[in-house]
Amino acid sequence: MPDARRVVIDRLRRAGHDVVGEAAGPAEAVSRFRVLRPDVCAIDVAMEDLAGISAMRRILEVDPDARVIACTRAGEDVNVIAAIRSGARDVVATMLRLEHAMQEVDEELHGLGPPRARRALTA
Repeated sequence: MPDARRVVIDRLRRAGHDVVGEAAGPAEAVSRFRVLRPDVCAIDVAMEDLAGISAMRRILEVDPDARVIACTRAGEDVNVIAAIRSGARDVVATMLRLEHAMQEVDEELHGLGPPRARRALTA
């Protein structure tokens, strides 16, 4: 597993969130989203050929109300713009703004009623 993903997963768990799944690539991310239906989906949009953006679009086709947070690397303006245009709730530079990423997950989960489990999916 890539180090950045491991760091994000560990931080989510330490913050008290249940990570219900993770995916090694875009196709797996969409497939796991369909099955797991997480409350929040953090997806790496910095994959080659904008594959992460494509996966995010497909997730939003499955569920237009999906709470997707796009994670990218600092300075990747093309990914930021594409993620926003594709429906991301927020875009964070994963390693440089990890605290912000954790805050975004908390904000997306805040206020969910008790019947719904608080879960997060990282891809």
